Amino acid sequence: MKNIIRLLIIFAIIMLAKAGMYAQATVDTLMNVSIENLRIDTAGHYSEFDIYLTRTNPAWHLWENATLQMAIANAAGGIDYSAYNVQLVDGASEIITGENTAYYKPEIKLMDDRLMLIVTGPDEYYFAKAFQLAEKLRLCRIRLAAKSGNNGSLPTAVSWKAPSNYYQAIAYKYVENVDGLPEYVVEARDEDQIDVGWTTSFSVAPTIPPVMSVDYFTATYVGNLSVILRYGTSSEYLNKGFIIRRGINPDYRIYNDTVQSYNDIPDEIFTVTVGDYRDPHFANTMTGLYNSYTGKHYDPVPDKITTREVEYVYRLYNQTEGSDELHKLATVPLITPNQVIVLASPVPNPFSERTSIRYIVDDDVYLTCEVFDELGRKVKNLADDVNGLLDRTYVKKGEYYAQFPAPELATQGLYEVRFIAYPINYGTFKIAEAFVKTQLVRD
Repeated sequence: MKNIIRLLIIFAIIMLAKAGMYAQATVDTLMNVSIENLRIDTAGHYSEFDIYLTRTNPAWHLWENATLQMAIANAAGGIDYSAYNVQLVDGASEIITGENTAYYKPEIKLMDDRLMLIVTGPDEYYFAKAFQLAEKLRLCRIRLAAKSGNNGSLPTAVSWKAPSNYYQAIAYKYVENVDGLPEYVVEARDEDQIDVGWTTSFSVAPTIPPVMSVDYFTATYVGNLSVILRYGTSSEYLNKGFIIRRGINPDYRIYNDTVQSYNDIPDEIFTVTVGDYRDPHFANTMTGLYNSYTGKHYDPVPDKITTREVEYVYRLYNQTEGSDELHKLATVPLITPNQVIVLASPVPNPFSERTSIRYIVDDDVYLTCEVFDELGRKVKNLADDVNGLLDRTYVKKGEYYAQFPAPELATQGLYEVRFIAYPINYGTFKIAEAFVKTQLVRD
C-alpha cells in the first residue's frame, strides 16, 4: 500500500510539474520513438513497418513499458481499421529477445480509429532493459494484412495519434544514485516507475523502399570436381528468388584483371542452371525475402563441374515481382588448384634412418609413390599411414604421411621420391606429379 501511495504522489507531482507548477524547470527529451522502414507489399499481401526506441538523455538507462497509438491510412486517405489483421513479426525485436521475453509482454490490436501497441514490463527494475546513451533498438515490427474478401488497398502511411501527451506513454525505471532524473521529479526510490511520457519525441521516417543489395557471392572448389556456392544479401526489394547459372569463360585473359570485369561476360555463356528458386528442390533455400531491410545469409548451393582445366564463372540472378526477367546481380570466377598434389614435404631431411613425407591431394586419385637413387634406378614403392603401399592405390582427397625407411644396403646420398596421381572416373585433368629430394646420411 505504501508503494502505491508513493507512486500516486510521484505521479501527482509530475502532473503538476507538467501543468506549470514547476514552470522554471527544463523538460528534456529522454527518448525518441520513431516509425521507420514502412514497406508495401505490392503483391497485395501486407504492409509492414518498424518501431525504434532511442535513448537521448543520460537521466535514465532502464526502459520499462510503453503504450503507443498510431493512425494508419491508405492512398485514398481514410481507412477501415476493421478490414485488416495485425500482428507482431516474430524474431524482429532487438529489445524483447532472449531472457527479456520473460519480462516484456507486447500486445498489438486494431481499435475503431487507431492501432494500439501496449508493452508491459518487469515489476523490478533490475529486470528492465538497459539502454546505452544514444542507443537505438528496434522494439517491434508490425505487419498489417487485408482480411479475406477485403478489396481495399493496403496502408501506405503511418502516423502517431494526436495529442501525443494523451495517447502516448513511455515509462522508465529509476535507479537511486545511478540515474539523474530532471528536477521536476522531486522524489524517487528503488524500483519506482517514473512515467515521463511527455518528454518523449515521436517521429516518422520517410518511407524509403529497400534496395536489392548482394552482400557476397563466392564459388569455392572443395575437391573431386565439387563446388560450393555461397551468397547473402544486405537488403532486398521485391525479390521473389534467386537463380544461379554456370558458364565457361570464353577468354579468361580478358576478364582476370578485376572481379568487377567478370560482370561484362555476356549472359549467353551461362548455359548451365545450378539452382533456381522455381525448382521445388530449391524453393525453401533460394526463395527471396521479397522486401527486407536486413537481408539474409542463404544456404550454400552445391555444384559439380566436369573438368579443372578451364575457368568457370558463375552468375547470380534474381526475379522481381511482376516480371519474369532475370536481373544480373553478381558474377564470380571459380578458382581451382593448379595441381592435384598440392604439398609433398619430408621431415627430417637429411635423415639417417627414416623420413616421413607429408603430402596432400586435392581430389580422389590413384596414387603411386616411388623412390629412385642417384643413378635413376627404382629402389622401392613407399607406403603411407592410411592407404598402405602406394602403387596406383585409390587415395581419397586429404592429407597423409608416406614413410621412407632407409634400406639396409642403401648407401648414403640423394634419393628422389616421385608421387604420380592418376584421375579417377574422368580423364579431363592431366596426370599430376610431385618430386621430393631427400638425402640419406650414414653415421
